[in-house]
This record gives sequence, structure tokens and C-alpha cells, in this order.
Amino acid sequence: MAEPNHRLQFTLLQAGRGVAALLVVFYHLGSEIFGNPKFWSVRVDGGLFSFGHQGVAFFFVLSGFIILHAHLDELGRPKRWGQYVYKRAMRIYLPYWLVLFPLIAVYIAYPALGKPTISSPAVMLNSPLLIGGNSRSTLAVAWTLFHEVTFYAIFGVAVLHRGIGTALLITWQLACALSLASLTPLHYSLDPINLLFGMGMIARLVIVRWTIPVPRIVMLAGMAIFASLGAIVDYSHLIGGYTSSILFGLSSFLLLVGGVEAERRGLITAPVALRRLGDASYAIYLVHFPVLSMLARILHVGPLSDIPAPIAYLLLATGAISAGLIFHQLAEKPMQRRISRYQGKRGLRAAL
Repeated sequence: MAEPNHRLQFTLLQAGRGVAALLVVFYHLGSEIFGNPKFWSVRVDGGLFSFGHQGVAFFFVLSGFIILHAHLDELGRPKRWGQYVYKRAMRIYLPYWLVLFPLIAVYIAYPALGKPTISSPAVMLNSPLLIGGNSRSTLAVAWTLFHEVTFYAIFGVAVLHRGIGTALLITWQLACALSLASLTPLHYSLDPINLLFGMGMIARLVIVRWTIPVPRIVMLAGMAIFASLGAIVDYSHLIGGYTSSILFGLSSFLLLVGGVEAERRGLITAPVALRRLGDASYAIYLVHFPVLSMLARILHVGPLSDIPAPIAYLLLATGAISAGLIFHQLAEKPMQRRISRYQGKRGLRAAL
């Protein structure tokens, strides 16, 4: 039997968050900025990060792990439901709104800057609450948050009633699995990508109930499979769609259980720099896309347009990541502290 729950360490998971955020940043650099005739037609990275959007797969698996770990003691305790909702809502909505509402204001003032798919009035109205008929947001990358909110809502039922909530979670996962047979699920809440949350919850149960043998090998296997899948997607285009997401999710599962077990045994720890990057991963994820778009437009004005593409690539990458780190330090982190103080005054337990 594995060691008690409270002995689990998460520095490697924080580092993984940071790496996943970087993958998404470099994916958007290649897919939306470089190789786009509107900006630079040349692909500076040679398509190296064409799989970078699968950093989301790691985020979803990690989310399932963390939510179950942080709120397991609250399952079946309806008096805890209010604080569960408060903690989840404050964690996801406040930083999101700080990016979303200024972006909406910009698109209202300058409609030509936004694509119709994200700047229409219908999408703007659908964006703030992260619920609705589709998963489009004026902040394009926030499509993932619609899935997060769905997961949080279903998990919240388990806080109200453990039995009913567990049955609902299992039914939801089965419905998402059945959606694999369809190329177009009826609704984003039934999208097969939601299976990754279930993988994360299973990972948490596995790591607490059992001791993982040769954990560093398991972790390295997960990393190798993730990278190998990236190479296949990048250059051969042999897999894609839901199959790709599920496979990346499974490799993230191995990486996660191996990494947590290795860290619990004191076999490995994450570098401080990557942990700090992981702390700011949500902020980087939220701000990088509008910052990349803004900087790309700035570098196409006047003499700046003569900057060689590789240098522009480095400037945009540095600018987007730095903007996320600054947003984390000046906005997200202070908000988290205030929320923690408020929870302390109210007698609430801090969320992980």
C-alpha cells in the first residue's frame, strides 16, 4: 500500500504544467503567426511544435488528478458544496475575466481585429460564464475552460451526494466514450476529450492505493510516448482527432503516476525555474494568444517589418511568456492570496 495522501508531492506536476503551457504557446506561434501569410509565411520552427496543442491533454489529465485529490474529503458532504464552488469559481473565473473583458472591449471598438468566430455578439455573450450551446469564447483558447467548468459541475454533484455524483461521473465518462464513434458529438460536454479528466482521477486513485514499480522508468516512458506521438502527428500525420488526444492523455497518465511516485520516494524533484513557470501556467495560457497577435501586428509596422523572421519568432515567444509571468505576479498571485485570506477568515480550507 502506498504512503498516506498527505505525503504526496507535486513539484513535478507544477513543472509539467509549465512545459505544457510552453507547448501551447509555441503551437500558436507556428499555427497562427508564422506560416500565416498575414504575418510571416515562413515556418521558423519547421513544424516542430505542430503537436503543441496537446499540452491541453496533459492539463486535462492533471486537472482530474488535482480536483479529486484536493476535494476527496468533501465528497458526500453537502455543507462543503458552497466552499467547493467558491474555490473552483475564483480559481478559474477571476483571471479569465481580467483577460476576457478588455479583449471584448477591444473587439467592440475595433471589430476588424477579431475573427467573426470569436468577436460576434453571440460569442461575446456566451463567453463570460463558460457555459452554453458551444465552446467558443472571445478569448479563443478558453474553449478548454468550457470543458473544465463541465467537469467541475459534475464533480460538484458528488460533493452534494457521493453516490449519485459518482454514478453521474461514471455515466458521463461512458457517454463521452460512446461519442468516440461519432465525429461530431452532440455537445462539447460529451466530447471524448473529457475522458482525460477521468484518466486523471484514476491516476490519483492508483498513486494513493498502490506503489508504482520503477516510477522513473514509468515517467520516462510517458515522456517518450508523448514525444513520439508528437513526431508522428508532426511529420507523418498518421493519427489525429480524438485518437490523438486519447493517446496523448494516456502518455500523460504514465508521466503523472510515475512522476508523483518518484517524487514521493525522493528519487527526483523538479527544477525551481520550471516550478515557477508552472505556477504561472494558467496566466501564460490565458494571455499568450492576444499578446502574440498584438506583437505580430506591432512588428509589421514601419521599419520593424524588416526584422528577420527568426528574431521576430524569439521576440514574440519571449513577449508572450513574459506577459504571462507578469500577469501572474501582478494579478493572479495577489488575487490568490486575497482569496486564501478570505477563506481563512471564513474558516475555509485552501484548495490545492
